[in-house]
Amino acid sequence: MFRTKKFNSIKNHLSRNSKPTDVGIEDIRRCIERKKWRSLRIMLTQEEGSSAEEAILADPNNQLLLLACKYGAPVDVIEKLLTIKPDLARETDDDFNRTPLHMACLNANRIQDAPDILTVLIAQNPKATTCLDSNGNTPLHILCQNYCDCIRSVLNIDILSRRGPAALIIENDDGQTPLEILLLSEETGIFGDTNLQIDAIKQMHAICSQYSRKADQRAKRRKRSPQSVFRPVIQRQHGLERSFSGSDFSART
Repeated sequence: MFRTKKFNSIKNHLSRNSKPTDVGIEDIRRCIERKKWRSLRIMLTQEEGSSAEEAILADPNNQLLLLACKYGAPVDVIEKLLTIKPDLARETDDDFNRTPLHMACLNANRIQDAPDILTVLIAQNPKATTCLDSNGNTPLHILCQNYCDCIRSVLNIDILSRRGPAALIIENDDGQTPLEILLLSEETGIFGDTNLQIDAIKQMHAICSQYSRKADQRAKRRKRSPQSVFRPVIQRQHGLERSFSGSDFSART
């Protein structure tokens, strides 16, 4: 369900106190880049004249959702943009071929409502969980580059892992899976909470093991063997897990 409370209150205020104004794509971009979220909400609430909604729909490649995710827009703004133009969730940026989900993962550990944002973006475009950027990274790869230093970071990883488990065994251009990247991020989190990092790794490993078992079962029904793909990746991850300081991983495939 979309969070419309803030937009409804602004809409009621506008209907009593102001006249519609002309809004263009550049006005919206400027608000996003300056993080003027209240001003942006007002723009997106206009219903008459040359509204922001009309401007967004008239521009076939405005990439506003990519920009909003890059600058850490609140979840209600993300939802409003998707309500106006759902196809924004399928756009990619010109520089790194990243989806809005990739962009949201860049800032996810610093944004309070990031778990809700990730959930909304995945619901709109589930395939984004396995989309690769120009470096072969899925959104989960990007999310795992940062050490888990808060509960929110663990929750973010859990959401992406459960909604797109196939990403857990995808290797980027450096031959690394998301779990391997998270394990290696230990070097950047010397003063962090090790327990949170271990919790995230355990969750990823359990989901990866479950996914590989289901893939095995599907392959057997089709008389195919995915072992040559899954096993080397999982075994390599096991080796890194054993070297992770203070870890005790009980789940194994």
